[in-house]
Amino acid sequence: ALLTGIISESMFEKNELRMEEARMEKETKRERLSRECGELFGTLRTDAQGEATRRDVEAILHRLARILRESKVEVTQDDLIEMVNLMDTNHNGSISKTEFTQAVLFISEGVRPMSMQEMHFNV
Repeated sequence: ALLTGIISESMFEKNELRMEEARMEKETKRERLSRECGELFGTLRTDAQGEATRRDVEAILHRLARILRESKVEVTQDDLIEMVNLMDTNHNGSISKTEFTQAVLFISEGVRPMSMQEMHFNV
């Protein structure tokens, strides 16, 4: 019984260590993607409020797709286009750096555009 307890405790500790490593990897990936999104958004022409047009954001989707692929995020072109349609969360007609980054982070975490829409509109 003592040996079983020791083995179980060791397995539990190993599992906790794996979970912590996975959490740290996810956080590192999120921070890197957030930084890369900011840099990518920084290449866009923006208005006085620092916001870009939907058309300009659509023009960089191929670069965004590459960043996501490099981060091992599976995403389709249709998902990216739909994501752009949902980025303007305050409905002012343009996309802020925050809106852009949040949408990309949702996608990177496996939230599909339809789910984003459901969350946004509380469907």
